[in-house]
Amino acid sequence: MIRFKVYGIDQQQELKSMIMEWMNESNMPYDVESIVDVDQFIKEGINSIPTIVIQTEVKLEQRQYKDIETFSKAIRKITSKMSSIVTNKIIVPTDFSKTAENATRYAIEIAKQLGGTVELVHVLNPATDLNTGYMIDPGIETVKRNKLQQIAEETSKESGVSIGSKFILGFPIEELTRLSEDQEVLLVVGATGESDILENVFGSVASHLARRSKAPVLIVPKGATFSPFKEVVYASNDASMDYRISSLVKNFVSLYDSRLHCVHIGDDDQYPEWQMDAIFGEAEGTPRLKKEHLREANVVEGLNHYCETEDADLLIMTTQERNFWRTIVHTSVTKEMALHPHLPLLVLHDERK
Repeated sequence: MIRFKVYGIDQQQELKSMIMEWMNESNMPYDVESIVDVDQFIKEGINSIPTIVIQTEVKLEQRQYKDIETFSKAIRKITSKMSSIVTNKIIVPTDFSKTAENATRYAIEIAKQLGGTVELVHVLNPATDLNTGYMIDPGIETVKRNKLQQIAEETSKESGVSIGSKFILGFPIEELTRLSEDQEVLLVVGATGESDILENVFGSVASHLARRSKAPVLIVPKGATFSPFKEVVYASNDASMDYRISSLVKNFVSLYDSRLHCVHIGDDDQYPEWQMDAIFGEAEGTPRLKKEHLREANVVEGLNHYCETEDADLLIMTTQERNFWRTIVHTSVTKEMALHPHLPLLVLHDERK
């Protein structure tokens, strides 16, 4: 849920109507509250009107912009950036396997929640004869193109969700990473296998996308079925990064009215609870919050235990946590235990500016 507060008198209705028009076009859930009480302006630290506050975090004053059009563009740009996880377009890479079929079903259920669309993408890396340079099986492209289109049409008809298809010749990781550059999409990727190594648990494509994608990536384990997320665990060890990523996390969690578990890997003094409150705190419009510190030497084992104990539906991490991520995927750490194979993982990309 994207929440707006519009403070003003003369242009207040104009700004409110403008925001409602944008959000209706995007199909994203939103709420717009009008504030006209001068006493409330003072109480909430509003220095000029009109002013727009987005998600209780970003404050934009019209006086900072040369005209209403520039002000409007600024509001829209920030709203788009903050809501990039609250997207209405979902991309699902498919290799026509059972794992990909399961990821597609999962993506469809999320699309229903968001009122969005799904696009199935198949990337064909054509095999070639090194001597002649010709494709070994020149008919495979036509066969797979037709299969992709057929699956999209049949699945759309069955689900009632708009499902398109895109066929690409190239290398899967590179092409899917390129598609992720449109940061207003969500990639839903099926994970393969149940090995004790994270790379195998999530599959090579999913693992590479998780680290390289510019857009959020949701990794769906083998056999997982969708249900609305009620207990969401966000694991981190970097408070400064949390400041940058918190709006994405809260926006996503608010869609499902979930409880957010902010789990810090390390000691309390490294990330005190007051700082967690400042970032994810229970102010108006933010999710219900539970704070926890994990001190286990084995990070994966600690996360596994916590997620199982709290009956978590989803684990969220970010690729900006370089040392943390390397620790998670390091073979020596995951030798005895991997992340729970039935728990979906949402990986957010934090581009440090």
